[in-house]
Formats: sequence, C-alpha cells, structure tokens
Amino acid sequence: MVFDDAQWINHPAMTYRAESKPWQLHIAAKLGFDIPKTIITNDPTAPIEETIGKGVAVKSVDTLLLREGNQQFFAYTQLLDWSDIATSDLCSAPVVIQEAISPKLDLRVTVLGEQAWTVAVTADDKAIEGDWRLKKKPELAYPTFDLPLDVEQRCIELVRTMGLVYGAIDLVVSGDRFIFIEINPTGEWGWLDNPERPLAKAIAAALQK
Repeated sequence: MVFDDAQWINHPAMTYRAESKPWQLHIAAKLGFDIPKTIITNDPTAPIEETIGKGVAVKSVDTLLLREGNQQFFAYTQLLDWSDIATSDLCSAPVVIQEAISPKLDLRVTVLGEQAWTVAVTADDKAIEGDWRLKKKPELAYPTFDLPLDVEQRCIELVRTMGLVYGAIDLVVSGDRFIFIEINPTGEWGWLDNPERPLAKAIAAALQK
C-alpha cells in the first residue's frame, strides 16, 4: 500500500481477492464466459444430481494447502460420484461442485496486460480426462493453440476487470464451447517460456515501465 506508484505484477490485494474461485466465476459470467454448472455447498442433501448430475468435478473454494507433520499437500480437482461426497463429513467445509466436462481439451491462456499466449495441454498427443496436473510432466506437451479472437479478448478483459496485470487462465474446449474453469493470478509461466512465447522478456519489459 505504501508503494502506490510501483508497477505491481500483481498487486498483493488484487492477488488475494482473485484467488477466490466463486468471485472468479462471478466475474467471468458477467463478462460473457461460458462457465460450468456450479453449486458451492457443504450440504450433503443439496440437489446436486438433479441439477448437475451424478458424476461431478470437486474442488476447493480457495487454494488448499494441508500439512501433516513436515509434509505439505496440495489439493487438485477430483472427478467423483456425488454419492461418495454426500456424507456428514461434507458439513465441515463448503466445496465447489461442478459439472464434469467430457470430452474436453485443456487450454492455458497466459495474459500479461494486452498480450495473451495460448497453448493446449495434451498427454501422448491426446486430450486429458480430469485434472492434467495429476499427469507426470514428461507425458505432457503444450502445443500452441489459436484461440478465437473474441475469446482471447475476453480473457484479457477478465484480467483487467479483476485488477490484475497478469493471469494464468484455464479454459476447456468441448464441442463448440470454450468454457472458463479458473484463473490463477500467480500461475507459473516458466514452463511455457520459449522463443515463440517470450514470456520472460514480456514480464521484464512490463516491470521496466
């Protein structure tokens, strides 16, 4: 707050706010993104099967880190049956329940200011069922993907609307739908940096302004 004339990528307060998945979905929907059917609940009697289906994607409301002794664990999106989740344990904390989109192709859109770089995420040249982060890194490939201009501009607008300069956006393509999944305001980018996608140079140039 003291360095109000600094070029933040991103400002800490904006980063903290942008980590909230419900707020991400709210802003994305307002901007016209297609978003998955979603219910956020800790009620095991919620009408999930009637509104979303038996098979669902489950994720935390915010970034989830767990500790057990000296070990730290990170929670990924899980594809589960609602019947396995709808127990009394669910009352402990709310979770995000979404439609499980299949088939789908994962996209990562890295936005910096008015620039955007898009890749598909594949394993053995095929689309991935579930959360691609659970795959072993050597299996993954990130070919450049030509995102429709209107979708790319909406991604840039999303980052700007959320008060960010940088954002790593996860989309999926299913049929003719480009579906917003989430945005990470601190998403890693080094693994995508190459001469075709000069992210390091772009970030350095932005910090020099």
